[in-house]
Amino acid sequence: MKELGLSRRKLLRNAALGTAALALPVSRATPSAAMVKSLNFYSWTYGISFVKQRIAEFEKLAKVKINYGNTPGSKYHDTLVVKFTGKTPLDVIYMIDGHLAEFVEAGWLYPIDEFPRVDEYRKEFIGPTADALTYNGKLYGLPYYVGHMAFLYNEEHLEKAGIGAPPKTWDEVVQQSLQIKSKGIQEYPFLQFLKADFWMGEMLFTMMYSRGGRFVDEKYNVMGYDKPDSAVAQSIQWIIDAAKKHKITQPGFMELNEVAALKAFSSGTGSFAILPNYRLRAANEPKSSKVAGKIKMALIPTANNAKPNVCGWTRAYSMTASAAKDPARKAMSWKMVDFLGGKDKSGTYRTAKKWFTEFGLGFGHAPLFKDPDIISAANKWGEAKLFESQMALSKPKDGQKAVWYAEWDQFMRPRVHKAILGQADIVGTLKTLTKQWNRLKRRYG
Repeated sequence: MKELGLSRRKLLRNAALGTAALALPVSRATPSAAMVKSLNFYSWTYGISFVKQRIAEFEKLAKVKINYGNTPGSKYHDTLVVKFTGKTPLDVIYMIDGHLAEFVEAGWLYPIDEFPRVDEYRKEFIGPTADALTYNGKLYGLPYYVGHMAFLYNEEHLEKAGIGAPPKTWDEVVQQSLQIKSKGIQEYPFLQFLKADFWMGEMLFTMMYSRGGRFVDEKYNVMGYDKPDSAVAQSIQWIIDAAKKHKITQPGFMELNEVAALKAFSSGTGSFAILPNYRLRAANEPKSSKVAGKIKMALIPTANNAKPNVCGWTRAYSMTASAAKDPARKAMSWKMVDFLGGKDKSGTYRTAKKWFTEFGLGFGHAPLFKDPDIISAANKWGEAKLFESQMALSKPKDGQKAVWYAEWDQFMRPRVHKAILGQADIVGTLKTLTKQWNRLKRRYG
């Protein structure tokens, strides 16, 4: 019997009652965006000075005032939920692909398929970007940036240890770490961060994908996730062994977050690290890194003869459904989405290009891989061809388009923590996570 209670779709819609509608009629008359004097734009706190530069340029171009707000990324999802349910005026926002289904079902986002050049843009999206931003056949934004978890290493440490090439398998990560450790180069060569926050899922999915594993299929059926020999079970066991058996992982890694891990790696701590790929630039920035020029990227190590797949993600500029209620505001909101996520008059994805050359943020537009400035910038702190190769091998998190995914993800984090700490059995934990997924699927599906 189906569980009693509202489906997640109804729960979200009721929470957003009066905020927006899922489908809004397209006005037959051409609205004048010039009628709009201000727009409300919201993002997380990253590269704020650059964001404000782009806002200022758009304000001048479109003759509109942008009311801009932001919040730390760790609080972004919950902050937006509060704002939408509280009917805070929002027109254009940053959107996380893993939250797309939830926000669409709540009636908070508006599809952009009807607007000029969208079909052109869609054809030039890389890899999984189009799928990541599509829900029920409709597109809900243009790429802000596309990234993936990357395997980084300190080339100097490997040379000192007499290692000629970075590891290609997880067994080689252990072997090389022990070699580096034995020579006194680093006491804890594998710099791990696994705080139970937003990045934990990306880390676990990357280690699982690199072992050929999956979580769920296209219909959200769990695929052997709780088996003793599953890729995720192997990944968790590897993390435990690295810390307790081989002692190649630094103490306290369970409380280390992504920013702290970057700072530690940039200070010379650790020989290997898995970090978001855009951090390669920061780790090689002379002004902020003690190891600038020494940090390289390699394809993710593998096991089980798997392909070097990693967890990837897409972040977008999206229009809210409330903005689309008014034809003029909808037109101006699209102008801003197009300005930030589309091409300029010269045919260049200008904002995306600057995000990469100045910050190292990956892009969702295939033509940029051939851009001379992009290639030059990539080769300054890495290797352009390797960057493209690993991006092509990135995959979004299985199941993230399930409207209950965010709820399951929060349920998962502390339980995996307990398993790593030895406070719970690995397989027992995975069985609990599988049961919770199926319970949510029955209730909200």
